[in-house]
Amino acid sequence: MPGMITHGPPPVASLERFLVSQIGSDFSYPRPGCSLGGVPAPVGYRHDRAQGLIGHGEMAFRRAKQAIQNWTMFDQPGVLVYPPESPVVPGCHVVVAGSFGPLWVTGACRIVEVIDEDNRYGFAYGTLDHVALGEEIFLLTRRPDGSVWFTIDAYSRPQNWFVQAVTPLFRTIQTRFRQQAVAAIALASRESSTVS
Repeated sequence: MPGMITHGPPPVASLERFLVSQIGSDFSYPRPGCSLGGVPAPVGYRHDRAQGLIGHGEMAFRRAKQAIQNWTMFDQPGVLVYPPESPVVPGCHVVVAGSFGPLWVTGACRIVEVIDEDNRYGFAYGTLDHVALGEEIFLLTRRPDGSVWFTIDAYSRPQNWFVQAVTPLFRTIQTRFRQQAVAAIALASRESSTVS
């Protein structure tokens, strides 16, 4: 099975070894950049979306941008990103892990592109060695009316027959992650902490 499976959260040393082993790896799917809209998604890949209104105005946008840069969408039970202080820059490698009961499944991703505009901020990352094949974009948008929206779009398919067999469970966990990620960014956009 692709990725790494551990009983309980993976130790930091294992995460580091896995991360290092992925540097220089090719993306595990065709058409990197498909989540950005300029390239069609590969045939057979499912599109999933979670979106929410997270606030209004410049401060909400700035706070949410800072939260994305801090990987706040991964601050939820049973989920981790390693290293947690990874910079949001193209080419950055990260390891993501999620729990399926007592088992933790770990996969590697690389940032494909970063969007940093006056009214849009976010990044797309794609899978390397991972249980799913595909790409996901985390995108913050400030609309003309001042409303700030956070959207997660994912294009993916299972890596192999085993993952395909547990797809209903896997999809439930992915959906829950996206919903909680939107909620985490919404909460961060309302916090009164200083944003630079």
